[in-house]
Amino acid sequence: MLKKTILALAAFAQAAALYSYNMEYFEEDFFDIDYFPIPKAKQYTETHEPDIFKKWFTGPYAAEDFFGARTSLEDMGIVPVLSYIGNFAANPAGGISRGAAVSSSFNMGVGVNLGKLLKTEALSDWSIVNTWVWRFGDSLTDERLGNAFTVQQNYGAPTIRMQSLYLGYNKHFENGWALNFKLGRFAAADDFLTKPIYWLYMSNSIDGSPVGIFKQMRFSAYPAGTWAAYSKITAPDGKYFKAGVYQINSDAQDSPKRHGLDFAFDGALGVNANFELGWDI
Repeated sequence: MLKKTILALAAFAQAAALYSYNMEYFEEDFFDIDYFPIPKAKQYTETHEPDIFKKWFTGPYAAEDFFGARTSLEDMGIVPVLSYIGNFAANPAGGISRGAAVSSSFNMGVGVNLGKLLKTEALSDWSIVNTWVWRFGDSLTDERLGNAFTVQQNYGAPTIRMQSLYLGYNKHFENGWALNFKLGRFAAADDFLTKPIYWLYMSNSIDGSPVGIFKQMRFSAYPAGTWAAYSKITAPDGKYFKAGVYQINSDAQDSPKRHGLDFAFDGALGVNANFELGWDI
């Protein structure tokens, strides 16, 4: 019975993956270079798709335009974000014991374009981003497997915590160059040792950043955040240079009991200074 259930789930997942591929879902950007949420509500008001279900299913938001509220907010420069990721995993044989586990993660945040909000052209490239994360559930690795790499990438730090709060600057020049800068609270793994394609996997052996970095040194990563400054300059042909400095929090500062709100500098363990020269082809 268990094998039949697993096969049925796998078949359903494959069918969903094929449909997603046809929609080119994973090629669509939902955040810009500054991790500011991209406004998309007008896709609902500008489309003339007669099929209501297809309009909803292929749209960017589960709540659509929310009766026009989302469009009104985006016109003011305010882009809210609420997303959920659930990881279901089961162990049919081996390990510590047989069983299943579900881990959950809510991402709640908002991006504010200061130029639109304050109606000031001089601030059109400046933004404020704030993100909160709520994690809960069980770990198949801890309870059933005992393996080295967490099977469910969204398990860990089961609490509500602030992940980021920063001021960002994102400027695209007419000659094709771009300059990105942000200052405040965010994580090193937001900007280094990661690419969006690695955010699609469930196992932490692949998803996010290479796990080895966390076994060799202190390196901040979602859902945690720390004091940081980051800048990136990009050439028209995709060549770029970026650098960032990130405070290394102590265990007490990263404790779930602090909820990401320990902003102290004293007690920190130093800083990470990261640099990267690359070519995005």
